[in-house]
Amino acid sequence: MNYPENIEQKIDFTLIREWVIRECDSPLGQERCADMTYLTDANAIAERVQQTWQMQQALTDATLSFPHGDIFDLREQLQRIRIEGLYLDEPELFSLQKCLLFARDMQAFLKSLEPARYALLINMSNMLGISLTPITTQLERLLDRYGELRDNASPELARLRQELRKAEGTVARAIDRILRQAQADGLIDKDAAPTLREGRLVLPVAPAYKRKIGGIVHDESASGKTVYIEPQQVIEANNHIRELEGAERRERIRILIAFANELRSSLLPMSYDRYWAICCKCSTLWQRWILCAPRHVWDCSSAALRRNSSNAR
Repeated sequence: MNYPENIEQKIDFTLIREWVIRECDSPLGQERCADMTYLTDANAIAERVQQTWQMQQALTDATLSFPHGDIFDLREQLQRIRIEGLYLDEPELFSLQKCLLFARDMQAFLKSLEPARYALLINMSNMLGISLTPITTQLERLLDRYGELRDNASPELARLRQELRKAEGTVARAIDRILRQAQADGLIDKDAAPTLREGRLVLPVAPAYKRKIGGIVHDESASGKTVYIEPQQVIEANNHIRELEGAERRERIRILIAFANELRSSLLPMSYDRYWAICCKCSTLWQRWILCAPRHVWDCSSAALRRNSSNAR
């Protein structure tokens, strides 16, 4: 059957689509809803209505715990790591972890439903065809609750961070001793404290006393009344800290690249999982529409479509 080009306006489908788009809290969900078109097949309409009705029942069932989570648009980042040697940084990896944990929880939730009541929702979970547990388990092993690489993400990272903390403690104690002695000698104000300049611990000193303290001047105040000196006694230790920081950064990148290499082989299925998770989240929006509409509106939807399309002609 041929329909006029403005059939969507005639049957007010555009109003429904615009309403759903406004309710979506994710750009990805908005894009997916923007691509929705009306259906003319009565069986397809009935299946979609029944699927949505089952979702509404699941959401309002007090005995069920519907999962909640975050969805981020990581399409550009996932596309980027298709190139060997590139990787997701820690914030990007943390966002991916949240997406996959939500998809995993949603998959488990749908599979736990009663088949007799929620057959269509269970079929939705079966569309995945893969388990997200191995990749989410690995992400939980790599990242802490703040989204940063754990010390034990690799033995080398643990060693470097332990050595770095030890070196930083040594410098802090040395700076503190130098500061107290300089204060006792009247070279530094009593209320002065060490500060950071260019990643190094330095002391605030009046320009007249900088040669008595000795060391490298890293900065001076806007008024010129204070210079920031790295004492000679800690220069080598600070150099060692910078070397350790560089080694720690390279090890973090190595870990992220190694994970990206593993991710690359399952990139397409994981991308699909993200879209599937968004679909599930968008389905919760549909239940708001259902709660506001009588059931017979949906039962008669295919007939209404046929009637409106006839009027449009």
